[in-house]
Amino acid sequence: MTASLHSQFGPAAKPRERRKAPPRPISIRVTAEERAHLEREAGGQTLSAFVRSRIFDKSGITRRKGQRPELDQVALARILALLGQSGIKQNLTAIVEAIRTGTLEAGPELRGALEQAAVDVMLMRHDLIRALGVKPE
Repeated sequence: MTASLHSQFGPAAKPRERRKAPPRPISIRVTAEERAHLEREAGGQTLSAFVRSRIFDKSGITRRKGQRPELDQVALARILALLGQSGIKQNLTAIVEAIRTGTLEAGPELRGALEQAAVDVMLMRHDLIRALGVKPE
């Protein structure tokens, strides 16, 4: 009976094989300007792939996972300029202020939507500035 138990449960009782530990990461601290420079230089590559290629001269070899889309710097700059010239944020802020003071009547739903639109415009501006590596004013 012991032999039959061993034949049935023997494989389950074997110790598990240990997995290899993943490679340990290397980290360095860089300034915001240095990181922006690296991101511009990396283009469509992840920062890890870019730095690895610069260190080990593996140019042309990129990993598919985590690739960043290529940025069209001119288009992004044009969008940022148009956003700044449009006055959308100021207009939305003026409308919200008029609703708050009672000059303009609107329900809480419209007021909330306008406030969210103003926040969204600010977030778009922030993202464009960061993508272009420009210092905010």
